[in-house]
Amino acid sequence: MPQVLIVSSDADYRAVASRVLQKAGHDVVAVPHAGHALIECIQRPTTSVLVINDEGADGPASDVARRLKRYSRNLRVVSMCDRATVGRGDASVVRPFTADDLLAAIEAACAATEQQGR
Repeated sequence: MPQVLIVSSDADYRAVASRVLQKAGHDVVAVPHAGHALIECIQRPTTSVLVINDEGADGPASDVARRLKRYSRNLRVVSMCDRATVGRGDASVVRPFTADDLLAAIEAACAATEQQGR
């Protein structure tokens, strides 16, 4: 199962998403901002999936992901968006989304990794 890093300033979302993903068997760390995410990626370079707001307080998800990928090279990005977009990370979920939507997005991001490795 992938190691998932959730970055969100919303403490309630972090708690609920962590429970959902842990129940599905994922190893989860949830942090409030990109600074904590950077520390996690330095300490756990095997982190494989980043779940982050497309446009958050830390800037665009693509910029945050670029910084984190220096330490977690195989990091895949699941972007949380307010509307459907193309090319945002490896997978995305549109708010409001369900637990199943989030799990499917993580699976899609991981599948992208497997296809690139072939």
